[in-house]
Amino acid sequence: MKLTREHFSTLGDFSLYEMGYAHGASCSAYATFVESRFKTFPSDLESLLHAGIGISGEAGELLDCLKKSWVYGKPIDDLNLHEELGDLLFYITALADLIGTDLGQLMRDNMAKLEKRYPSGYTDADALRRADKMGEPK
Repeated sequence: MKLTREHFSTLGDFSLYEMGYAHGASCSAYATFVESRFKTFPSDLESLLHAGIGISGEAGELLDCLKKSWVYGKPIDDLNLHEELGDLLFYITALADLIGTDLGQLMRDNMAKLEKRYPSGYTDADALRRADKMGEPK
């Protein structure tokens, strides 16, 4: 589902659309935006906890949206899923910044790991074998 200007207007985020953050934003532009909106705390641990708890809370909200469809037979609310994914991205971006990395590096590292795990695309056998973890201490 592609979101339009009307969706952002409805969500009260029209200014994001206008500023170009909503469509085609680069990882670095988004990271700068997140840094300007993320509350940090006096200690690194507190800031890390804030981001981690934010991720957990938003993941719970996303799961609740899916649960309503699975348990109660309601249609999936695509707009709510989109919003919750954005909230997750916000906290993931903040956490990445706190540990000195960025979304681009996270994506590259994750792709390298998953290319090793699934050399020809996903299979259950490759998922169970976990080739990317072979040779690592348990």
